[in-house]
Amino acid sequence: MKDLIIKAKQGDSMATETIINKYMPLVISEASKYHIPGYEFEDIVQHSILSIIKAINLYNINSNSFSSFLAITVKRSNINLLKGTIKHYREVQDETILNNSIDLYGFTVEDEVIAYDMVDKLGEALNKLSNVDKQLIVDFYIKRKKIKEIANKQGILEKEAYSRKKSAIKKLKRFL
Repeated sequence: MKDLIIKAKQGDSMATETIINKYMPLVISEASKYHIPGYEFEDIVQHSILSIIKAINLYNINSNSFSSFLAITVKRSNINLLKGTIKHYREVQDETILNNSIDLYGFTVEDEVIAYDMVDKLGEALNKLSNVDKQLIVDFYIKRKKIKEIANKQGILEKEAYSRKKSAIKKLKRFL
C-alpha cells in the first residue's frame, strides 16, 4: 500500500484509482450516513472520493495507518460539507469567500474527473449486480434500512442477509 500511495502522490492516476477502488465500500458507507440539502447520494460519494484524493496528498508516509487517516479524512470532509451547507442556509454568502473557495482544496480538474468517473463506475457496478443484491445494497446503504428489516422483507434470516450483503460488496469490488 505504501508504494501505491507514493505513486499516487507522484501523480499516477492508476495508483489513485486503485486506492479509490479499495476504499469504495468505506465511501458508500460514509456517504449513506448523510442527507445534505441540495446533494444527491452520488454527489456525496463524489465528494468522498475527492476526500480520498485529498487524503493521499496530505498523508505522511512515515506516520501511522493510512486506512485510519483516510477514514477520518472522509468522515470529517462530509461533516464539513454538511456544516457548510447548513451555514449557507443561515447567512448570505460573501463574494470574496466564494471567489477564494476554489483554491482552498487544491483539487485539479483531473481529480474531479476521476471522482466523477468513479461515481459512474459505481453506478455501472451496481447495475451488474442481481436485482436482489442491488436492492439489498440500496436498502442498507442508501435508504438506511436495518438488516433485520431487509431480512424480513426478503423472507430470510438476518444472518443470511448479512452474508448476502458481504457477498454483494465483494461483487461490487470485483466490478470496480
